[in-house]
Amino acid sequence: MVLTTTAKDVANQATVNAFDSLTHMAIGTGTTASAPADTTLESEAFRELLKDATKNLSEGYYVFTMLLEPSQGNVTISEVGVFDSASGGLMGTRNLTPDTYTKQSDEFVRILVGVQITT
Repeated sequence: MVLTTTAKDVANQATVNAFDSLTHMAIGTGTTASAPADTTLESEAFRELLKDATKNLSEGYYVFTMLLEPSQGNVTISEVGVFDSASGGLMGTRNLTPDTYTKQSDEFVRILVGVQITT
């Protein structure tokens, strides 16, 4: 599952560097469209430490990766968010999935969230 979002209103380098503090990804079952004022997922079901976070500022993007083991996050995934904490915390981005996906208990799922930075 790959999601891409664009941070269009990045005003300064401090804002860009805020993405460096994101450490966890959460999945949920919410269906309301994301909005700039969102601070949580609509209906969070599972949160996990990021498997990987890649930053390429010369190309203007971040990619955050979550790996769900067979026993983790067995829900119908319809929203994904990246956070700076294991619970609560600040949300860096929230996306609805283009299609819902029901994760089964016998599969591994890798979720990638790409954030393109434009100034």
